Amino acid sequence: MDAEATPFALSTPQTPPPLRWLLRAVERATGLARLQRDHAAIDTALGDDAGAAAQWLDAAERWLDLTLDLPDGDLERVPANGAAIVAAEHPTGAMEGILLLALLRRRRPDVKVLANRWLQRIAALRDLVLPIDVYGPGNLGAVRAALRHLGDGGLLLAFPAGEVAWRRAGRRRAVEATWQEAFAALQRRAAAAVVPVHVAARNPGWFHLAGSVHRHLRTALLPRALLAQRGREVTIRVGHPIPARQLERFGDDDRARCDYLRLRTELLARRTGERRTALPAPSVQAPLEPRGDVRALAAEIDALPATMQLLDGNGLRVFCAPADAIPRTLREIGRLRELTFRGVGEGSGEAIDLDAFDASYRHLFVWDPAAREVVGAYRIGLSDELLARGGSKALYTSTFYDYADGFWERLSPALELGRSFVQPAYQKGFAPLLLLWRGIGAFVAKHPRYRRLFGTVSISADHQPTSVRLMVDHLQTHCLATELAPFVRALRPWRAPRRERSGPRWAPQQIAELQDVSAMVRELEIDRAGVPVLLEQYLKLGARLLGINVDREFHTIDALVVVDLLAAPEHLQQRYLGADGAAALRAWHRPLASA
Repeated sequence: MDAEATPFALSTPQTPPPLRWLLRAVERATGLARLQRDHAAIDTALGDDAGAAAQWLDAAERWLDLTLDLPDGDLERVPANGAAIVAAEHPTGAMEGILLLALLRRRRPDVKVLANRWLQRIAALRDLVLPIDVYGPGNLGAVRAALRHLGDGGLLLAFPAGEVAWRRAGRRRAVEATWQEAFAALQRRAAAAVVPVHVAARNPGWFHLAGSVHRHLRTALLPRALLAQRGREVTIRVGHPIPARQLERFGDDDRARCDYLRLRTELLARRTGERRTALPAPSVQAPLEPRGDVRALAAEIDALPATMQLLDGNGLRVFCAPADAIPRTLREIGRLRELTFRGVGEGSGEAIDLDAFDASYRHLFVWDPAAREVVGAYRIGLSDELLARGGSKALYTSTFYDYADGFWERLSPALELGRSFVQPAYQKGFAPLLLLWRGIGAFVAKHPRYRRLFGTVSISADHQPTSVRLMVDHLQTHCLATELAPFVRALRPWRAPRRERSGPRWAPQQIAELQDVSAMVRELEIDRAGVPVLLEQYLKLGARLLGINVDREFHTIDALVVVDLLAAPEHLQQRYLGADGAAALRAWHRPLASA
């Protein structure tokens, strides 16, 4: 009987009897004997198909009898063609290798795996395995084969830790070894996309106890650990592909590249099938106020003076008016605010979202005259006018932040922006939001002394706590307004929930790029995109952070940011203010800039 027929046997009929008896005892102790019997039964049941990879993997998957938690659509994240590497965690050993191979072959028949050379003893897997020697000094042959496979546009499954996770002394859970830099070097040389895969499973306690004695004993018991996985539950989360170009910024720093890819994989563990919110759910909400008289609303807007209209294009009109000029419109704005904010898990819970500040602020809104609908709106506070009228307390943001002496001298005159929304019926495209921002730009072009914009940007508390922590850490580490932030104190500063303190950790450089933070947030959220659009666009304008506060009434975590339009990229100045408006802004502040 040859090794192909007995892939799990240590002994053969030619082995001398004393040694054969000893090896068979080892086979029974390690589980190899049981695996040999089960493998033979699978081959017998498959008959002529015993050497076919697809059939053998399907049979092995049935033998494992796992209860699999894999969300619909996750497997489709693996690219259907082109060079790609699936980077998976290695929590138990052989189980995840068999399972992932079976799943990936259903997606792509060209998958191969970097795995222990012993797996090539199974005839059905011979062509799928690029063999590595876990105890060998080098695996150049396997690396070359992997590069050829990727160069041909193939799919590669890899376990970058190179060994199964195990529980160290004093740890409550098993932890993988540091991912090997050789994996990052392989990805870099192949210029392949990487698909991160999180596998939630664990080996029995006796396996980790054996590993604490010696790592070779842990390896020897992997067959028995595989048998222990049968009938268990396993959770798999597949991340979005990370394009090779996104990893180019790491250059030849394979350690940094590897650590980043591991972080992207570990974050998937926080994406569960249930919504874990960053704040307790809001209280019961009152029924929404019904819409008012549409004809009277349209007549009120038509009667506004021409000086209050800022823009007119694509069938939509943009106005900016004080509250006393638009009582009906303001009522509709408040109704639509509440409707829109409730749709994303926020809102005041009242029948209408209006407060005492609305009366003293101006309201910039987009009007659709054909549909007679308010499309969206912003609330604008002129800091110099409001401060002269009532001091800091006249500004809405003072309800969440204390401003120290000297703050307004450094910031004012500025525009406080807030309570922005685009109602649900108009959210399919980016145009309404762009029109609102162009309206703000038109206002600034008329009043160029307001080079600075500030206000709170909401992060819904329906985000996962890890998502919020990612965004807050990015803002505090890389976007802090160092000259102004010391003058601002949040009344209810956000703190990560207790369970989040044992969550994933990241280095400052791993969250330095907004695109990375957005991609990580997108991985964590069940039904959301990445970083909220408003926050993302403000950051592109050069927004700097002043503080983070929790607004429990509106179920949000709010970032207070400031934007200096004069320092914004010139192409964005022209996009929002127009060429003439951008020139007027620069001309107004040129003496200050030169000084």
